[in-house]
Amino acid sequence: MSDVISLGVIGIGKIARDQHLPAIAAEPGFVLTACASRHAEVNGVRNYQDLGALLAAERDLDAVSLCAPPQVRYAQARAA
Repeated sequence: MSDVISLGVIGIGKIARDQHLPAIAAEPGFVLTACASRHAEVNGVRNYQDLGALLAAERDLDAVSLCAPPQVRYAQARAA
């Protein structure tokens, strides 16, 4: 693992756009590699329609940030 953490973000809603993405961009220890969202995309990174597609394609991710609604986070955490 390198000094920079390759990160995937799951769920691109208002809180992710307003808080999580700017915080990730401001921290040199992280690089946003991919996102998964049914309804949104992030420019400049690979985008997937769901967590399963992201995990299948992005084998080298170091971590994921779950920004989806609370009721689905447990299942997403188990899958990741």
